[in-house]
Amino acid sequence: MGAMSLVYWNSSSLFNRKWTYCCDLYNEMLKLERGSQSNELRYKKLKNALAMDLIVLDMWAHRSFKELFRDELEIAIESTSISELKKNEAIIKANLHKLTESEALEILQKYQHHLLIATSEEKV
Repeated sequence: MGAMSLVYWNSSSLFNRKWTYCCDLYNEMLKLERGSQSNELRYKKLKNALAMDLIVLDMWAHRSFKELFRDELEIAIESTSISELKKNEAIIKANLHKLTESEALEILQKYQHHLLIATSEEKV
């Protein structure tokens, strides 16, 4: 019984730490004043980073974050430089919940790369 309690406590504690991390990142994102272009890019990068973290932490389907994740994934699909056919295919797979973690992460990483380029161009 003691071992079972320890396993349950550890599992619960891990989940709480993951959820708190994601929630803190989400709250930081919301605090940004979105008036300037610099803050707008920072907001987009934080939102994208949160979406990638949600995949890695296996929290992308949690009811607290699934809508944010789905929205960010759609933005990433639309913003990446893939063909219209691939975009449509990715959107259909995402809507049917058939997009794998690696496919979703790849799309988000491409969008993150796009955002990082935009940030470096802004500084020049």
